[in-house]
Amino acid sequence: RYPVSVREELPADVAGLSEGQGLLLSDLADGAEAEGPTSGDAWQDLIYRCGQRRGVSSRDTFAAVYATFLGRANGPRAGWLLASLDLDFVTARLRQAGAMLAATSVSADAGTADRFADEAGADRAALPTSEAADGVAGLSEGGDR
Repeated sequence: RYPVSVREELPADVAGLSEGQGLLLSDLADGAEAEGPTSGDAWQDLIYRCGQRRGVSSRDTFAAVYATFLGRANGPRAGWLLASLDLDFVTARLRQAGAMLAATSVSADAGTADRFADEAGADRAALPTSEAADGVAGLSEGGDR
C-alpha cells in the first residue's frame, strides 16, 4: 500500500475520460450539492447512483473519480476519500472536470440537480467543512474495484 495525495490542480488524466464519465462527474457535483454527503458511505452510495444513472460501469465510475482527484486510475475507497475533503473543493473539482469534458461533447442534463434534490428529500442543514488536503494523507490504496 502506498500513500496517496490529492492533486492541487485538475490532473491531465481527466482529458482521457469518456463523455459518459464526464457526465457522471457533473451529476456527482449536482448530487453532492443537493444531498450534502458527509460520510464515506453516503459518498459511496452517491457515486454508485451517478454511475448507474449514466450507464457507466462501476470500474469506469470510480476510475473517473480517481483521475479527477488523484491523477490515476485507482486509489483508496472513493467515498471515504471524498468525505475527507472539503465539500466545496470536491464539487468545484467535479464541475471543473465535467466542464472540461463537456467542452468536447454534449452538455450535461440541466435537470439533474432537481432530481437529486427530490430524491434527497427535505432541505439539508449547512455542512461543516474540513481542510481539503488534511485527512487524505493518511489514506492508502486498496479502494473500490
